[in-house]
Amino acid sequence: NFSDFGPYDVIVIDGSISSSNGDFIYYKLFEPDQMIDSPHVILSHGFFRNQSVMTGFAEHFASWGIRVLTMNLLHSSFLDNDPIQDAQDLNLLSNEIFERRSVIYVGHSAGGLRSILAAAQDSNTVAVFGMDLVDILVNDSFLGQDYSQDLSIPLWGIFGEESLCNSNSNGLGIFNLAANGNAIRIIEADHCDF
Repeated sequence: NFSDFGPYDVIVIDGSISSSNGDFIYYKLFEPDQMIDSPHVILSHGFFRNQSVMTGFAEHFASWGIRVLTMNLLHSSFLDNDPIQDAQDLNLLSNEIFERRSVIYVGHSAGGLRSILAAAQDSNTVAVFGMDLVDILVNDSFLGQDYSQDLSIPLWGIFGEESLCNSNSNGLGIFNLAANGNAIRIIEADHCDF
């Protein structure tokens, strides 16, 4: 029963690396006490939040034998909203920490968009999972939809009820345009439930 905590104890490692623009990326790595052969997971938080909201997911996945990494997105605020730069930072972490091994990008809300962008730039990506992800309009086209059209890997998403918080489910277009897009609506769930 994967809803229960798994059989492995979890070790948490704090670290940091320097991004391409010189900022420090602080991350947490959640590792099972015994390694098994599985893809790694990178979890991304939503807009104007931080990696602490992903701790529960990270510990749960690691308890089932999966290495999980979370980070504070540096460009996910009202003053600095740059999903492409955040995606490049996610790629940097994937390459540095996971040494170009198979990775699954997972994100909530704006972190889900960043997961799509990161996956499109990382040939080691085996899947993407978005939790009520949102898209952003740039130069009259949706950024996530533009990137998702070239992805052949599985894209899975769960969506709550439409609201302003999830940009009225504009992230659904990402899954409609992807070759292997699969979206599931969770009835009566709101954006924060994810």
